[in-house]
Amino acid sequence: IIYYQFCSTQYNPNTFKMSFVARTLAQRAIRPAVNRAPRRGMSGDADHAFVEMQKWKKYSLTIAIPTSIILMGVNAYIHFVVHADHDHHDEEEKPPPTSYMQIRTKAFPWECEDCGLFEMDCIAKCKAKMAESEE
Repeated sequence: IIYYQFCSTQYNPNTFKMSFVARTLAQRAIRPAVNRAPRRGMSGDADHAFVEMQKWKKYSLTIAIPTSIILMGVNAYIHFVVHADHDHHDEEEKPPPTSYMQIRTKAFPWECEDCGLFEMDCIAKCKAKMAESEE
């Protein structure tokens, strides 16, 4: 059947694929399960696996965990002691904002038209000026 479908002038590739799949499934169904190769255990027997597990547990508890604790201590020492010895730039005064950051094309729609919504110092100065001008 397959030869006829392959050599025929009316060759349909889907029919050839279907017959190939059907033939493969039929051969697998006919082949007895006894002839199939048994599955191979990759790590040997259970005793060997238990010994290996105990070995790696011992390595983890005696080498890996203490090493990570020591490295965390070294990191904490570097961060809190060595890093604290030099000056920090965060404590210095910030430079005044430059003029290009204060560009206003339209006044703000509240009392102090030149102050931003959350610029409390500017709003306090503006209200103080407004109080002086009313007196």
